[in-house]
Amino acid sequence: MDYPKSVPSAGLVNGRFVDEDPVAGTPGSLIPASWGNGVTDEIRGVIAGAGMVAAESNNTQLLEAINKLMSTSAQRVGTVSGLLRNASFSIPTAAASGIFKADELTVQPASGGAGYRMANFSKTINLAMTGAGGMDVGPAPTSGFVALYAICNSLTGESNILAVNSTSVFAPRVYQGAKMPTGYDASALISVWPTDATGKFKVGAQRGRKVYLSLTQAYLGSAILNGSPLSVAGVIPVNAYEFAGEMVISNGSTTLSYINMVLNANGIGLGQQIIAGHLGSGAGLAGNYSMPVLGNQTIYMSCQSTAGLPVFELYISSYSFS
Repeated sequence: MDYPKSVPSAGLVNGRFVDEDPVAGTPGSLIPASWGNGVTDEIRGVIAGAGMVAAESNNTQLLEAINKLMSTSAQRVGTVSGLLRNASFSIPTAAASGIFKADELTVQPASGGAGYRMANFSKTINLAMTGAGGMDVGPAPTSGFVALYAICNSLTGESNILAVNSTSVFAPRVYQGAKMPTGYDASALISVWPTDATGKFKVGAQRGRKVYLSLTQAYLGSAILNGSPLSVAGVIPVNAYEFAGEMVISNGSTTLSYINMVLNANGIGLGQQIIAGHLGSGAGLAGNYSMPVLGNQTIYMSCQSTAGLPVFELYISSYSFS
C-alpha cells in the first residue's frame, strides 16, 4: 500500500497529503475512493488473518489482530514435529480410551514444514470412534498396534488426537493418510501403542517416547541355538528403535551345567547382551537387558548348555519409538 501518487486529482504535495490553506488559497488533498477502499481492505485483511471479524464500532481491532498474529508467530518453531515435554499416557486396565497429556508438544503441516508449538495438551482418544478423537478409518486393529497423532487446526488452535492402524507399517512423524478430519492441517506422532484381541489398548504407561508394558514373554525354549533370528514383532511396533526386559536361564536336570543366553541386534554381534552361569539342579538365573532394534523387529539369539535340560526365556517390558 502507498500514497495514491498515480492519481493527479488527489492533490499530493511532495507525495503526501496536505490540508487546505485558505490564506494562501491552496486546496487540500482529496482521498480517492480506490485508495480509501484499499487502506480499509489492507486493515481488514490483517484482522481476518488473525481469525477475527471486522467491526465498524471497534477501533482497536488492528492492534488486537497484530498482537494475536505475533503471539501465533511466536508459537512457530523451526523444529521437527513430535517433540514432547512431560508427555504421559496411561492405561491401568485394558480400555478403548485414554487421555494423552503433555505440557508442550510440536506439530507440523508436513514433513519439513514449520513447526507449531502447543501447550497444555490434554486430549482423549477413543478407539471405538472414527474421526477426530478416534480412528482415522475403520475399526481398531486386534492384537496389533495403533499410532497416535496429535492433530491441530493451525488457524484456530483447535487440537485433538487421531489413531491409525500401524500394526505392520512404520508410522511417519506427521500423519500422511487420506482421512485427516476437516479443518486440521498439522500433526505429530505422539505414541505407538499395542492393542489386545478385542481392539482395546493394552495395559501400559508412556513417559516421553518410551512405553512400559506388562512383562510379556517373547521366547520360551530349550533348544541349543547359534545366532538364530527371533522376531519380536508381536511385542514391539515397527517404530521401536530400542527395547528392554528380562533374560532367564534355568537348569531342569540334576546335572551341574554351564548355561548361557546371548542376544545380538544383528547377525554380526552388535549390541550384545548376555546372561550366563554354572547352574545346579533346578537352579535359575535372571537379569535385565536393553538393546537396539537394527531392522525388521528381529534380534539374534544364541543359547548354549554343557549338559542337563536348559530352559531359555526372554521377556520384554518396554520399548522406545521414533
